[in-house]
Amino acid sequence: MKNLLEIARVVTKRKVRKIEIFDDHSLRNNKSKFNQFYEALRDNKFKNDREAASTLYKCSPTDPKYRQLKSRFRKRLLNTLFFLDINMPKAANYDRAYYSCHKDWTLVKTLIWYNAPSSAAQLARQILTTSLKFKFADLIINSSRILRDYAAQQGDERDYEEYDNYIKEYNDILNAEIRSEELLQRVVMNYYKPLSKTQELTENIEDYCEALVSLSEQYDSPVIFYNMYLVWIFAYEIQQDFESMLEVCEQGEQFVQKNAVYKQHKKTVTFQTKKMSAYLHLRNYRDGRATAEKCLKELKAGSEDWFNFMDYYFLLTMHVNNPLQSVAIFKLVYNNSKLRK
Repeated sequence: MKNLLEIARVVTKRKVRKIEIFDDHSLRNNKSKFNQFYEALRDNKFKNDREAASTLYKCSPTDPKYRQLKSRFRKRLLNTLFFLDINMPKAANYDRAYYSCHKDWTLVKTLIWYNAPSSAAQLARQILTTSLKFKFADLIINSSRILRDYAAQQGDERDYEEYDNYIKEYNDILNAEIRSEELLQRVVMNYYKPLSKTQELTENIEDYCEALVSLSEQYDSPVIFYNMYLVWIFAYEIQQDFESMLEVCEQGEQFVQKNAVYKQHKKTVTFQTKKMSAYLHLRNYRDGRATAEKCLKELKAGSEDWFNFMDYYFLLTMHVNNPLQSVAIFKLVYNNSKLRK
């Protein structure tokens, strides 16, 4: 009850008269300029501000009416981000937990700002419990810092030492994760450049791979493991060693299977899409089709990942001279309503 009273005090003093978001109820008003703007953007009807201003107000993009609408519309869109439905059927538990923890972290900082330390600490403990389960190093450190400070204010030495230990332990892990991200980003940054400009990447990528292996041996972090597998995949792809590329993809999938709690939808799809790319270069239709059937169960038809994956699937069937399957894939993609938006 103490925490509820504390939160109620904050809300009573600072609440707004109306929360402006886009939900099913507000979107029923077809005459609203906000909703017309939203539906047009959703359906990709506007390419720029000039088209939007002309359609909505028959004015230029610099007209105060349009500029005010755009500003208020952006604020309403951002407010809606706090109320997204994360319980989608294909969403991984890891992804749901990461989103929920970050949303709760915003609440913790808000409660601290408005002097509700007990409620902030209670919510920080919930974040810490979830973060320890999924090994969210950044959130473990952030929530532990709040709890360490609260323990100090309460004179609780045992809790203080516990949270201090979490900070020191996961600070090293977070630094290692940041280093692994840097190495992956350096590969990605140069990967899409013309071959004539990727000499530096070719020279350094093996060092990046070895550095990531070393980090994975020192720290038990899903972030480091995922980044390690991805850099090795890029390395073999650049070397056109597609058999080894497949092997690393399968090792990545095995890591996910053995550590289901760390499963991330995007990373899983990346492994499978890279496998399709390798099968395409090897002209291995049999295994490529088996991978496609497995992956398509994970993908939402009409999503960006789905279209990207179907592109590889279509090319594979063309390269192995399977016109019937190629036509079937083409029709499936062409008839998807999202293609025309």
